[in-house]
Amino acid sequence: MLKFIPVFVLSLLMSYPTFAQKKKDKKNPWLSVAPATAVKDWDGVYMGVVPCPDCEGIQTMIKLNKDNSYTIQTKYLGKGTEVLEDKGKVFWNKDGFNLLLISGDDSSYVKLALNQLTLLDAEAKVVTGQYASFYVLKKDKFVITEKYWKLVELNGKPLPNVKREKEPFIVLKDKGKNFGGHGGCNTLLGKYELGERNKITFSDLVTTMMACADSDTELAIRDALESTDHYVIDGDFLRLEDARNRVNAKFIRIYLK
Repeated sequence: MLKFIPVFVLSLLMSYPTFAQKKKDKKNPWLSVAPATAVKDWDGVYMGVVPCPDCEGIQTMIKLNKDNSYTIQTKYLGKGTEVLEDKGKVFWNKDGFNLLLISGDDSSYVKLALNQLTLLDAEAKVVTGQYASFYVLKKDKFVITEKYWKLVELNGKPLPNVKREKEPFIVLKDKGKNFGGHGGCNTLLGKYELGERNKITFSDLVTTMMACADSDTELAIRDALESTDHYVIDGDFLRLEDARNRVNAKFIRIYLK
């Protein structure tokens, strides 16, 4: 069930079967593909923190895909680490701005504008009042910095299935060109430099010195970073490759952290 506007009762205004029948009606405004009037570069990731009546806010991510599917992830801040996820189909109003998101028997309305997505109420109207700005999600910039990248592969192989203190990850900070992360047992710190054509180099790597059951993986992570020549973005994945285009490490983007 969609949970990204908790202050409203998101019971269906129309069930999916009823909606499917209405699609045959020429007067029905909803289209299954983006019209020519659609906002330019509408696909992408939109993020923000929506008001919550009994928590610190709902961290929200909506990803609109070119195939007219979508994914919503929500995390209730101050109420644990669980991330809820829902997927469904995007339907378009002929104006190219107003969208209907349908997942199973649930639906919600949103409105597109350049680089932002506004969550609408159950009557497809813009939320007003002092909290109105919190219902506007901003489009995520297509950069690799200030994002949480979870390590999933090293040298073309999945990570060993062992118990770790934390999941291995890196975050490249804009400020000072520093990066931080974790190898599974020890904290990892250092510097990075970006160049043309997706060039990236890592330097001044340091780690804490705790003894680890999986020390080989931590050493491999360090070697992978130090031998990286450039990066490749493939959807939600980040690949670090050497000068011969061999994949040193593969990460997946984690949106809500």
